[in-house]
Amino acid sequence: EGALDLSIDNGAIRELRLRIFEPPRLFEKFLEGRSYLEVPDMVARICGICPVAYQMSAVAALESILGLTPTPWIRDMRRLFYCGEWIESHSLHIHLLAAPDFLGFANAIDLAGQHPGIVRRGLRLQEAGNAIIAFLGGRSVHPVGVRVGGFWHAPPKAAAAKLLAGAKYPVILAGGGVSIGDALKETKALAEYLTAPVVNSYLHNDSFPQSHPLAVGPIGYCGSKAAMRTIKKADVVLALGCRLGPFGTLPQYDMVYWPKNAKVIQVDIDHKVLGISMKVEHGILADSKEFAAAVLAEIKKIKKGLKPNAKRLEEIAKENARWDKELTAWSSSTNALMTPRRLLRELTAAMPKGSIVATDIGNTSSMCNSYLKFTDIRQHISALSWGNCGFAYGAAMGCKLGRPDKPVFALQGDGAYGISGLSEVMTAVREKIPVIAVVFQNYEWGAEKKNQIDYYDNRFVGANLRENPSYAQLATDMGAVGYKVEDYKLVGDIVKEAVKLDKPVVIEAVIQGGKEVLAEPFRRDALNMPVRYLPKYKHLNAKK
Repeated sequence: EGALDLSIDNGAIRELRLRIFEPPRLFEKFLEGRSYLEVPDMVARICGICPVAYQMSAVAALESILGLTPTPWIRDMRRLFYCGEWIESHSLHIHLLAAPDFLGFANAIDLAGQHPGIVRRGLRLQEAGNAIIAFLGGRSVHPVGVRVGGFWHAPPKAAAAKLLAGAKYPVILAGGGVSIGDALKETKALAEYLTAPVVNSYLHNDSFPQSHPLAVGPIGYCGSKAAMRTIKKADVVLALGCRLGPFGTLPQYDMVYWPKNAKVIQVDIDHKVLGISMKVEHGILADSKEFAAAVLAEIKKIKKGLKPNAKRLEEIAKENARWDKELTAWSSSTNALMTPRRLLRELTAAMPKGSIVATDIGNTSSMCNSYLKFTDIRQHISALSWGNCGFAYGAAMGCKLGRPDKPVFALQGDGAYGISGLSEVMTAVREKIPVIAVVFQNYEWGAEKKNQIDYYDNRFVGANLRENPSYAQLATDMGAVGYKVEDYKLVGDIVKEAVKLDKPVVIEAVIQGGKEVLAEPFRRDALNMPVRYLPKYKHLNAKK
C-alpha cells in the first residue's frame, strides 16, 4: 500500500518518488501461546484484501519448521486458492480503481454510467475469484480452510450426528435460518427424538414455538433466564441456522450463561458466518431444513428407538415455571403510571395468536424479548444486531401488505417512532395499511440514558425528550385512530378494539422512565467507568 508521486514538466519527468507505508501489524503478539493450528486463521485477519497471502506465508513457514512437505496435489490446490485472490484483487484494482483514472472518470460509478460492460466484466471476474476462495477456504473474506499439511475437510453430517447422539445434554439453538428456511417441522422432530431443549437465538423469538414442551425461550439481551440456565448445562450445542453473533451470547442478568466447554456445531447457509464469532467443533455449510432431516436420519442409525427423557422434560418445565414466576413478579406493578414491564405483560397477553410483531431497537423495545411468545415461524421481525433505530413501523407495513390476514404490530420507543413511524402514519392512512403502532412514551432515549446513569453519574446529554408531542393526537390529525393510555388496566381492551377496527392505529402508551425501570445497558462489555487524570476534572470521575 503506497503512493507514487510523479512530477512532469514539458513531457520530462522532474521528480519520481514511491512512498510505501507499512505500519506495524502487531499480530505476532496475538500468536504467542496459541496452538500452531490457529495461526493460519489468525494471520488471515491481518488484511481483508489479501488474507490468502498471509495464510500461505504462515503455513509455508510452519511447514518448514515442522519439516513437512505438501504433496503435489496440495500445492496445486493452494496455487488455485492463491489465484482466486489474485483474480479478485486484480480485477477490483483494474476495473474499479484504475480504469476510471485511465479513462478520465471520477470513480467507478461514473464509469458504469457510460461503459457498463467494463464494470460488469470486472464484477464478474471479482465474483469468480471470491467463489474460488470460498470454495477452498470456507469463505471469501478471512478464509478458514487452510491448515498445516493441507486443507481442512468439510465435516460430514455423520460426525455431527455422532456428536449429538453421544451428548449428555444436547441443546438446539434455533436461529433465523429455521424461520427463513421453513425448517420448523424438521427442528421439532430432531429436538423430540433427542429430548433436546430448544433455545431461540437473540431476536428470533419465532424460530421455535413457546408452547412446545422443549421450548425455553430466547437468550440474549432481556431474554429468558430459563433459556440461559438451560443452555449453560449443554455439553453439545447445535446452532441451527444461526450466525452466533457475539451480542446474542453476552452475559445477561449478571449471568455468564454461554457454555464455554460445550462443543458447538454451527449450521448455516452463509459460509461467511461459520466460526467467525466463536470457536466451533463443526462449521457446516448447509440448509437448516435439509441438515436437520439428514442428521436425524443419521442419529437414528446410531441410537435406534430413543425414548423421551422424562427427567429432562420435567427439568425444562420447572425452569420455565421458575422464570415465569420471576417475570410475573417483575411485571405486577400497580403504579398509577405504568412501568414498562407491566405494559408489556398486558400488551402481549392481549395480542391475538398468530400476530406478526415488528420490534425496534431501544431499551423498552428490547424488554419485549422477555415477553414475546409466538406459535409459528415468520411472526417476529426485528432490527437485529444492525440496530437501525426507526425500523419497526416500515417493517410492519411491509408485513401487513404481505400477510393482510394477520394482525400486525409495530413496537417502538418514542425516540425511534419519532424517527420514522411518525411520518409513515400518513403512508399507512393513504395506502389503507391497517398496522397497529404501540409507542412507548417515556419521554427519553432509554438506552442512552441508562448508559449515562450507570457510567456518567447521571449527567444527561440529549437523553431527555420532555417536549414530545402526543403521538395519539398526531395520528388522529393524520387520519388514523389514536389512543392514549396510562392505566395498565385499559391496555388489553384498547388492543382488542384496535385489532377489530382494521385501520391504521397508534396506541401511545405513557410509561414510567428513569433509573428504577430501565433495563441494564446493552454493552457492559464495551464500557468502562470514566477516569479523569487531570486534577481539574477529577470531580467528574463516575462513582462506582
